[in-house]
Amino acid sequence: MRVEHRQNHEEGFGRGRERVMTLAAFLDAIAGGDTLLYLTTQELEVSADGRPDIISTPITHLHADFPLRPQLLATLVPQNMNLWAGHSGEGADGSSTGLHHDYHDNLYVLLRGRKRFKLWSPDAAPNMYTVGTIARVHTNGRINYMGQLTRADGADEDAEAASAAADRARLDAAEEALEAALEAVLDAECGAGAPQGATFADYPSMADHVSSSEGSGDDESSHAEEDYDVHDSSDDDAIAVAGKVKRSVSCIGAQSERSTKKATTGDVSPPDNFSQVDLKLSEQQIKQQYPLFAAMYGCEAEVLPGQMLYLPAGWFHEVTSYSSSKDAAADCPGHLAFNYWYHPPDIEGTYEKPYLSDFWEKDWTNRTGNGRGVEGLYTNLES
Repeated sequence: MRVEHRQNHEEGFGRGRERVMTLAAFLDAIAGGDTLLYLTTQELEVSADGRPDIISTPITHLHADFPLRPQLLATLVPQNMNLWAGHSGEGADGSSTGLHHDYHDNLYVLLRGRKRFKLWSPDAAPNMYTVGTIARVHTNGRINYMGQLTRADGADEDAEAASAAADRARLDAAEEALEAALEAVLDAECGAGAPQGATFADYPSMADHVSSSEGSGDDESSHAEEDYDVHDSSDDDAIAVAGKVKRSVSCIGAQSERSTKKATTGDVSPPDNFSQVDLKLSEQQIKQQYPLFAAMYGCEAEVLPGQMLYLPAGWFHEVTSYSSSKDAAADCPGHLAFNYWYHPPDIEGTYEKPYLSDFWEKDWTNRTGNGRGVEGLYTNLES
């Protein structure tokens, strides 16, 4: 797994500094009181058809223990799910993620510890001193940066057209494969007596010719038909072409800000969606250095074990984590949360139909359906 680590207790998480560890080593470190490690989003594997998995380590073995689409939010389409865990010590300060916003709606389920969320609406985005240059704030809160424009639901602006083009290409390839297979059947039935250069389109006009051949007592065509394999290579080739088209557009839709993280030990520039405001500064220092932010009103929420917080895309937040104590009620220290991430619904949508387009629902079907079953959730169980 990739585990984020900070250099000291004064530093917040979210700087992108990571190390690779086994789950056992991470749990041992947390049990031993290590407060410099934080398990967050893991890299998602990509399946053979080019689609990112739904879940990744360490929850691949737990897929039967949680619903993929909780009834509470059954009409929203998940982007992925993950588990966050760490240890902030027994002090009153806790550990902070740094001020930022996310690109997907988040159902945050706290299992252990305590979390304090400081929140600012997407309306405040122009005054949040983000690392990236904001290009647009959608009415549903989805924030776009320069060079990264999307629709309000997070899909690329040309996703619908590209998806339709891919569907047409797959249909054309399937039709070509079917015609090739039928022509092969025709060749087998007509045998050597068929007119040279005949195609499937000529079949109706050849009916009498075929009938007379069958009546001649020549059994060559019947042997040819027995030898014919309906899974002819021409069909396989056409399906392969369709597969290539599918892979070429399968990742169109979301700029996957969370899916491809690489472990690094050095300092990494904060992502576009992080604020430059350091909330550890005094109120006076913040007013001097970030006057526009200082004028913004925020709110605060505390989440306890067994509670959930629904955080829409674009809401800026700083999360401070506090660990459970080592006592009879909580014999394992640390904090633990399960996250559902959803493609943000359109503001014009309803509960029954939260998206104006069926793009994400189709994408979900392609990622988890088509007979893939459990295997559709992740590529490698042992990853």
